Amino acid sequence: MGKLVNDETVLNTSSGHNRASLELAPLSGNQTSRITHLIDKMLVDTNNKACQHHGESRHEQKANRAAQGAKGSHELNAGTSKSEKTEDSYKSKMFGLLNWAYQTHGIKDPFQVRADHIKEFCGRLIDNGYSRNGFEGYVKAFSFFEGVLEQYSKVHGGKSSPNWQLQEVRSWSTVAIDKEHHRAYANPEAIIKELNSASYISARLQYDCGLRVADATFVKGENWDSEKGVGKANSKGGQIKYFRPPPDVAAQITAAIKDHGFFKIDQDQYRRELRAAVSRAGEVWESTHGLRCAAAERYMLACKAQGMSYKTALHKTGEFLGHHRGLDEVTKTYVSGVAPW
Repeated sequence: MGKLVNDETVLNTSSGHNRASLELAPLSGNQTSRITHLIDKMLVDTNNKACQHHGESRHEQKANRAAQGAKGSHELNAGTSKSEKTEDSYKSKMFGLLNWAYQTHGIKDPFQVRADHIKEFCGRLIDNGYSRNGFEGYVKAFSFFEGVLEQYSKVHGGKSSPNWQLQEVRSWSTVAIDKEHHRAYANPEAIIKELNSASYISARLQYDCGLRVADATFVKGENWDSEKGVGKANSKGGQIKYFRPPPDVAAQITAAIKDHGFFKIDQDQYRRELRAAVSRAGEVWESTHGLRCAAAERYMLACKAQGMSYKTALHKTGEFLGHHRGLDEVTKTYVSGVAPW
C-alpha cells in the first residue's frame, strides 16, 4: 500500500453547496401540473382524499370499503384515508417517484411503473443515505398508492393492477441499510475493470477517493483544480472534502471540464452499469455504497500498516470519507470487515 493521500490539500475554488439528493432537472409548469393533477385524480376517483372522510373513523371507512367489495387488508387499508398531513407526505413521495420515472424512463402513466422501477428508485434512496425510518416512509407511501391504483383500475377498467413487490423491496432494504451488514465488495478492482468511460471514472472516485455517489457522478468545474488534479466535494451537510484521484482519472475529469465545464454521469445510468459490472465480476450487489465501504476498509488497513492505533485509524478514515468530527461510530459501519486491533 502506498503513501496515504493527503485529502486536506488546499484548493482555491469558490464554495458551493451540492447536497446529495434525488433532485433532477426542474420540471416545466405543465409537467408539474400534470403529475399533481394525476395524483389528486387517483385519490378523488377512488374516494381516498382525506377531505372526503371528515368525521369518519378508520373503522367506519374500512367497513364502507368492505361493503364496496374491497377484500384483504391491502385493499381495505389503501381505501382508508390518512390525515391530511400524512396524505401530503404520501403525495410528495409519489410525486418524487413519478417525476423520477418520467425523467429517467419517459414514463407518464403510473400503471407503467413496474417493480424493477421501484427497486431502482429505492436503490437511489439508499445510495443517498436515507435512514431506515426515512426509507420506510417511502415504502408506506408506495404501498398506499399501489392500493389506490388497484382501486382505480376497478373504477375505470382497462388497467391491470400493479405489483410493485414492496415486501421484497422492504426485505432487501433491511439488509442494505443494516449497520451491521458487511457491504464492502471483496474485489473492487475486478469490478472497476468491467466499466468504461464515465462509469469507470465515478467508480474510481468512489473507491480511490471514498466519494459519495452524488460527488462521484458530478464534478463542477469550479470545484476542480486542473493543474493540481485535486477536487473539492461538499455533497452532505456542507462538509468539505478534498480528493485527488489517480492521474489517468484526473486527466479525464480535466478533459471533460475543459469541453463541458463539468464532469457528469446520470446516477441511475452509473448504478445500472455498476450493477452489471458487479454481476460480471461474480459478486453480490451491495449498491454503489459497496465501493465506498471497500475504500474505507482499504484506507483503514493502510493506517494500520503505518502503525496507527485503531482509534486513530478510525478517526483518519472518517476524515477520508468526509464525515463530521465525532462520528467514529458511523465510520465503524463502513469498516465492519476490519477487526479492531
